[in-house]
Amino acid sequence: MKEWRRVLSCFLAVLLTVYLVPVQVMAEELGDLWPPTTENVVDAPADVVGEILEQREENRKEFLLTDGTRQVVIYPAAVHYQKDGYWEEIDNRLLPSAAQDGETVYRNAAGMWDVSVPAELNTANGITVSRSGYSLSFYLTGQLYEDDGAISESGSGYIGEELPGEDMICVPADESAAEVSSIASTLADEGQLQPEAALNNQRSETAYQDVYHDTDVTYDLDSNRLKESLILRSCPKELLGYRYHLEAENLRLELQEDNRILAYAKDADSEAKPVFYMPASYLLDAENVCSDDIKVILEENEKGYELRYYLPQDWMADASYPVVLDPVVFNLCPIRSPFGIKL
Repeated sequence: MKEWRRVLSCFLAVLLTVYLVPVQVMAEELGDLWPPTTENVVDAPADVVGEILEQREENRKEFLLTDGTRQVVIYPAAVHYQKDGYWEEIDNRLLPSAAQDGETVYRNAAGMWDVSVPAELNTANGITVSRSGYSLSFYLTGQLYEDDGAISESGSGYIGEELPGEDMICVPADESAAEVSSIASTLADEGQLQPEAALNNQRSETAYQDVYHDTDVTYDLDSNRLKESLILRSCPKELLGYRYHLEAENLRLELQEDNRILAYAKDADSEAKPVFYMPASYLLDAENVCSDDIKVILEENEKGYELRYYLPQDWMADASYPVVLDPVVFNLCPIRSPFGIKL
């Protein structure tokens, strides 16, 4: 009898081992998912019923979800502007329009400010930004060269304006037609947000080819920011810098020690905030080497203001091309990191 019990015990032990081995292997393969707990259960994301419009703020949207909760999305910059007491969507599509002089321009569809870019960019047609009775226009008046150093690729001298009392000339910009396109906004990652929270018509870009020799110019309008980029495809011989003409309506411009330019209302006191803000310019080459060693001169004259950027010669000679010069940025709001909150 004892012998049978011993045989039966051995058989049951072997059988239990056979059944336990696959379970142990399965548990090892599942890792953190085994044993099952409530933490391992992933709920399917709720869909958006719609936006709660009365909860809008300048950089905030709130959505009602199908499970009864709400999702708040905080964007890094403005996505709305106030109109008649309501927060409306910023629409930065650039649409063709007729200017007062009959020339064709492109204007943004809707926003806290009006932006106008010319269909043909040249020394006479510039960029204009307007807001609440204030206006700032800027024109590319030319590249600055040493008087005897402005030599074209063909070996002939550039034809430029000799600057009185200065040993340099200003070579004017060529006429270039605008290429307008809508591009994805930098304010929202569509892969991380509900489709309804993605931003449409928030960003446009205008490109002008060969404004100067081997140099393109782009204007990027995103939220309440307008950024100009001069893209130098090769190292220009003997180039000293760039000159702009600025026209300010009801504004006074002030150059700061750190090379920022602030545009205040003409009658504003010392405590007033600027209407427009232009951060210090910088250079960035093809290997992401950056330089802010740019000399900036801003002088008021009877026609407005003259703005000059003098480039660091040694850095330009050693840089990897193309090089991007970002001298003009209008930025009216701080940039933060985007995030969403589910309530």
